[in-house]
Amino acid sequence: MKFTRHLSLITRHCVPSALALREVRERSRAFTLVELLVVIGIISLLLVAVIPAVTSLSKSSGSKSAVSGLMNSLEQARALALTSGSATYVVFADQTTPENYRCKAYIVFQEKNFVPTAVTKWNFLPTGISFLPNTGLLTTPPTPAIPFICPGTIGVTPALPYLKFDSNGMVAAPTVATGLFVNFFSGFVDQGGTPTYTDKKQETAQRFDQIKVAPFTGSAQYVNPYPTN
Repeated sequence: MKFTRHLSLITRHCVPSALALREVRERSRAFTLVELLVVIGIISLLLVAVIPAVTSLSKSSGSKSAVSGLMNSLEQARALALTSGSATYVVFADQTTPENYRCKAYIVFQEKNFVPTAVTKWNFLPTGISFLPNTGLLTTPPTPAIPFICPGTIGVTPALPYLKFDSNGMVAAPTVATGLFVNFFSGFVDQGGTPTYTDKKQETAQRFDQIKVAPFTGSAQYVNPYPTN
């Protein structure tokens, strides 16, 4: 009888109850406030390091897509001029156009019965990428100014900047060879023709992805702002 009483006392004082064991397990599974703060700090540091890289990659991808799209349209217009024997035009939406077109859209026209007629829809640059205004082909429209009848909300325009290919695939206008280029930048343009940069490094360095067109062959070439050689 005494032995049983002693055993009961030992069991009660030395063997933890089920409730106590559960509390211990729950405490071991839970995070302390310090541990949570450490984890949050690590995640914040990772975000600070990763977000700029992702943003830069996105802008780079947008610029490459913009260059590729315009290169294809220039080649399409040149090939159409050669095969049809009619002049073609690549027309650019400048700062005088509505905001959703302004310095970020272009379209191909073909001369039919001496009247330029749209043969494509408007092509738009990737979001966040624009043509740099007041440079190259995005300056004063060539002479003669042509009232293109554009689809969409632009309608009939008094004049837009354009690049014209003749039936031999050569550049017929503009005639100033040094102005046969287009620069791309990250940002947007207001109706006064002032660019607002979203890439401050680009704004400081003034280096742009560029497409240059050879006047005698009409071929377009990409110019890397940061050449490796």
